[in-house]
Amino acid sequence: MNRMMEKQAIKLIADLEDRSWCYDEGGQFFEYISAEYRENILSCLHHQLKLQGLLSEEKIKAEKPDAEKCPVDVLVNRAVEKWGNTSQMLLTMKECGELIAVINQFLKGRKSKFQLAGEIADVEIMCAQMRNMIGTDIVDREKQRKLCRLGERLGLYEVVYDG
Repeated sequence: MNRMMEKQAIKLIADLEDRSWCYDEGGQFFEYISAEYRENILSCLHHQLKLQGLLSEEKIKAEKPDAEKCPVDVLVNRAVEKWGNTSQMLLTMKECGELIAVINQFLKGRKSKFQLAGEIADVEIMCAQMRNMIGTDIVDREKQRKLCRLGERLGLYEVVYDG
């Protein structure tokens, strides 16, 4: 039971450190809090968890990787190597479905922009894996073609695409 509480505490701390938001009693987002207020919350939470013996600074640091030490290319390649193309393609479909559901709820006022951002991030990570699976050159070429078409539709310029 202590291990579960410890993991939940570490996740809560990481969420607060990363996003500067918090929940109300009903589990809904209620405001974007100031950095000073967030630091006070984190300080109190860290202190309480240390007193309860559930948390140490080493455990917090071990649970939260440094972004500079985890470049996107390395992470997405390792994920595909570990779980395989099919598994990651299926997970991409799942993440896209979750994004669709959150967009729907966001438009109805039931989800926050932070929840929406989290789903967008999940889809972007999965798309980075897909991009590496099928080839960045192909994706870049198609992306450029579609951006040119969008520019045409917006009337910004005439495009003759030779791809």
